[in-house]
Order: sequence, then C-alpha cells, then structure tokens
Amino acid sequence: MKRILIIEDELEMLRNLTTILRLEKFRPLSAENGRAGVDLARRAAADWGKVVDNDILLPILILHDVDKPLMYVRESPDKVGYSQLARELQHGVVGAMLLKDLGLPHIVVSTVATHAGNSPFHGRNFEAYVLHYADYFATDHAIMLEGDDKEPYYQKHWK
Repeated sequence: MKRILIIEDELEMLRNLTTILRLEKFRPLSAENGRAGVDLARRAAADWGKVVDNDILLPILILHDVDKPLMYVRESPDKVGYSQLARELQHGVVGAMLLKDLGLPHIVVSTVATHAGNSPFHGRNFEAYVLHYADYFATDHAIMLEGDDKEPYYQKHWK
C-alpha cells in the first residue's frame, strides 16, 4: 500500500480526503502538528495570556522535520534505516543548518535544532513548548491511525 501525505488545515476536508484515498488503496498521512500547534498557541493565549508570534511559530511547526528525508534510507521495500548522516548528526541539527542557510530567524533555527526528544537540551522559548506538545500529539495520533495493535509513542517511551 502506497503512502501519501495530505496537508490540509480544514478538518472536514482532511477527513474526506483520507476516506477517499483509503478507498483507492492509499495509506494517507497528515501533517497534523501544524494545526495542533496553532490550536495550542490559541489556547495558551486565551488561558494564560501568553501571545505567540505566528511569524515564528508557523515556520517552526512546518519546517521542524525538514531534515527527515536526509536522515533515513530505504534498506528494502519493508525496511527503513538510518543514513550515514543520521549516524553523524542528530535529527534537528541538519534541518537547522538548512534553515540557517535559507536565512530564517535564529529563534526558528535554534528551536528546530533542539526539538528532538533525544536532544541534550531544548529551547526555552514558548514556541519550543508548543512544538514539543504538538509534535508528540500528532505522532501518537498517526500511530493510532495505523491500527489498534499499534502502541502510541507516549506509551512506548515511558516503559
């Protein structure tokens, strides 16, 4: 079954596209962390009075995994492994290097560089917190969509 990525911010449209693609024998994936992050930021503003700069937050939410295609290689039709680059630099750092070369603001670059769960340190800006929770939320949701026999990352990580 072929995978296909859907990027859609309207929930009803996302559900419709997902249903249609499944009927056509695709395995749809959605980039849901952006919407989750925006929702979290709105909630933080309403509940805590913490205003997030969307000009900073949105590039972080959209681009934080920009290096993932460089970090993995297909070893066989059913197996993906780490690339040589992934053995040398951790996820996030490579993406940050790319974003720095493109001239994105330092706060975007540093947040992307330190967002990985295994990073030795993490950003202390509010956008980094929003990314962290949105990313794990979207990851667990994607895992749960794979089937009832799949265990969410949150459950595996804390065993």
